[in-house]
Amino acid sequence: MKLELRALILMRLRWFFRRLASFPAWMILSAEDSAIESGPPQRFRRAWLGMMLVGGLWGVALCCTWGLASKVFGDFEDLPIMPAMAALTMTALIPGRRAIIALSEIGAKASSTQSLLRSLMLVVFALCLVVLRTSPHYLEYPLPYWIDWIRPPWKPFRVLMLMPLWGAWAMLINARFHKPMPDAQKAIAAFAEGCGPLCAAASLVPPLAGSLFYFHYLGVWRQMSIAFWPTAAAIGGGWIVCRGRGLGRTSLLAVNLLTQFVFLLAYLANR
Repeated sequence: MKLELRALILMRLRWFFRRLASFPAWMILSAEDSAIESGPPQRFRRAWLGMMLVGGLWGVALCCTWGLASKVFGDFEDLPIMPAMAALTMTALIPGRRAIIALSEIGAKASSTQSLLRSLMLVVFALCLVVLRTSPHYLEYPLPYWIDWIRPPWKPFRVLMLMPLWGAWAMLINARFHKPMPDAQKAIAAFAEGCGPLCAAASLVPPLAGSLFYFHYLGVWRQMSIAFWPTAAAIGGGWIVCRGRGLGRTSLLAVNLLTQFVFLLAYLANR
């Protein structure tokens, strides 16, 4: 019976990962260029909705990874070193690997400098996650018990949940306002074509509302600061990245990671 259950679970997992590998939004984030170009580009026209879905689910996955690592390894001298490393490793190996490469390619031309830049990004990201602590003594307005579950009591979980959403929105807003480069992949051109004004505006609601809702205990000005800086990074960073080269997959992934990092820094500066 146990063997049958184990086989069923493995079969379901294989089915899930096969479907995930062919999901347009996930393909933009992690697939090889050849895999993206192999299918019809029109399937990426509605990938904006999937991008927000992937961002939300990935935030939940980061929280689960952090929580599991915290239970297994605990903290070292009150610093969550192993949970932070687990969350960083999970991000760097799966959806964030190409984003890290993309940002390093834009930041430097020499391959040796790109490798150094990638290492520095990982180190700084790790340090930010390790110090992702906050005082537990803030007062929050009470919520009814039946919706209180949407507000994680441990504040860093709120940051981990919102980071991928901000990164996903950064990709959508830049796909809306920048023209694809002449040699851009047809899939990326179709993705940009599908990101209309309504899509770009509607996709801002989850990260913005989540930031205002989750960090209300910090006060209005700090709330607004945490929401302002990733917005500015998405728009300003996208303008810098796309200036003179147009929109491409590399620029989309780079601005995704940049916006997530700025959101993390904004929280650390205002907590």
